[in-house]
Amino acid sequence: MENRREQKRFQILAEVLIRPMRSKAWISAVLYNISDGGMGIYIASPIRKNRKILIKIIYFKDGRTAPSGVENLSGTVRWAHKIGRYWAAGVMFNENAG
Repeated sequence: MENRREQKRFQILAEVLIRPMRSKAWISAVLYNISDGGMGIYIASPIRKNRKILIKIIYFKDGRTAPSGVENLSGTVRWAHKIGRYWAAGVMFNENAG
C-alpha cells in the first residue's frame, strides 16, 4: 500500500482531550500517531468528517504536568471510521493552531 502522506508520522500512545467547536464538553481520546500536519486518534463516541475541533495535548514528566505544560491546537476531522465499539479518525491541524 502506497503512503501518500507528505509528512512522516510518529507512533505515540497518549491521552488527549478534544472538543468539537460550539460544544462545552471535552472528550477523552487516544492519540496513536502525530506529524507536523495532523494526528490519528481513537475515540469512544462518533465524530463526523469535516468537524472542527479543539485539541489539548498534556505533557507529563514523572507523573506531573511537564514544564512545557499543555499544547492547545485546533484541527479538522478529515476522515472517521468505526472500528468495533470505537472510532478512528484522522485530524489535520489548522495553520492558525495555537
